[in-house]
Amino acid sequence: MFIQDLSVEQQQVFLYLARKVIEADGVLHELQLGALDTIKKQCEYGISEKEVPLNTLGKIFTTNHAKHATLLELTSVALADSRWHDNERDTIYSYAKEMGVSTQKVDQLKDWVVKNFMLYQEAVKLLD
Repeated sequence: MFIQDLSVEQQQVFLYLARKVIEADGVLHELQLGALDTIKKQCEYGISEKEVPLNTLGKIFTTNHAKHATLLELTSVALADSRWHDNERDTIYSYAKEMGVSTQKVDQLKDWVVKNFMLYQEAVKLLD
């Protein structure tokens, strides 16, 4: 949804971070992989993930918009299987800390993602 607001380098790093979030609970859930694939289709054509040291995230994601967009998209990937696993949450929290973003902000982004998922489900029912 907001991935296109990021630079190519930020998108590449996002793909790496998202894969690490998906792997955090020890299960590669199909719904999470599908969510990541959907987001990747919104990225610049042909990009691949870029691994970076976590302590460089604040230098890569320099604006609040880029930081928050990244964390929101990561949260949506984590929640694609309808679970907020502790390890996934803690992984996202660690990224937020490196970006200078509070865990409270991550929780606000998570709440928005949950509301958005509920609205989507409501719309699906309306279409039946």
